[in-house]
Parts: sequence; C-alpha cells; structure tokens
Amino acid sequence: MLRELSDADVDVRRRASIFLEREARKASVQGRKNALGNRTATRAIIRALADTDRVVARNAVIALAEISRRYFKDDSAYPALVPLLGSPDQLTRQWAANAAVTLGGEVSWPDVAPLVRDRSAKVRAAVVCLAANLAAQSVLSPAVLDQLQKVCEAAAGDEDRQVREHAADLQRHLVAVDIRGR
Repeated sequence: MLRELSDADVDVRRRASIFLEREARKASVQGRKNALGNRTATRAIIRALADTDRVVARNAVIALAEISRRYFKDDSAYPALVPLLGSPDQLTRQWAANAAVTLGGEVSWPDVAPLVRDRSAKVRAAVVCLAANLAAQSVLSPAVLDQLQKVCEAAAGDEDRQVREHAADLQRHLVAVDIRGR
C-alpha cells in the first residue's frame, strides 16, 4: 500500500490512503506497529501530505497523526505538515493541528494557535482541546503559557458551546500550572 500512495492514478492513491488511514486508526497491535511505526512508512505518508488530491492529503495527515500518537514520532514530518494547517478542508486542518501538537508539543504552538480563530467550530474546539492537553501534560515555557492563556480568553467567548467547554477545561489546567508554579 505504501508504494501505491505515489501511483500516477489518483484512484489508486485514494484507495491506498483510505486503507492506511483506517489501519492507523484501528486499535494498537504489534502487527500494525511493525507495519506503520517506522520511518519507511512515515516517509511514504509524508510525501502523500503534499498530494494534489485533497482526499489523499487528508487521509495521509490522519494516518500520520495516529501513527505519531500510537507508534512512532517522525520529526521529519513536521515541516510537511505545517502547510496543511491552512488547508481549505476543515477535517484536514483539524488533523494537521493534532499531528503538529503530537509531534512538536509546545514548539508547534505558534503554528497551531491561529486556528483558535478558524471559521470551523470543530477546528476551534479541537485546537482548544489540544491546548488543554498540552497544558495538562507538559512543563511549558512562560511564553507558551501566555499564548495558551490568550487562546483560553478567546475561546471562552466563542459562539460554539463545545469550544467554550474546552476553554473551561484549558482554564482549569492553566490554574493548576499557576498553583504548581511556573
């Protein structure tokens, strides 16, 4: 399937990307880890991030996000991922943000933070949720904590209820960080 991601026929690339996206989202098992959790697999998927077909690119970023979360973080993927944060496709932006934060942690935040003002409520909610997870799981620099506070303030007044709920969660984590001391 990995070779088919670079096939000249878009239908072949789409089928391969759908297969890989589905496999990456399935429960973690050793067989999938062996097949997907390596640089050979991620290199093929990274190349597919730049595919001219939006479906292939979207499926590639979903697969990469899941592989990065479950099996293997290929740091070389980050630069290829950043352009997808501006994709016209809402789902692609959402998964690109997820993959960026998974791969880059706080380093990714300057690239991901602008999506808190995305036109899609689903993207905004995902970004605020990622911010909350980042605040909960990491020791962050004061600059990133300040950025997360700004995200929280912007999201707290969002028209979407889910975004506001994630903002409240983010605020709880930021208060906990303050209590622990920066």
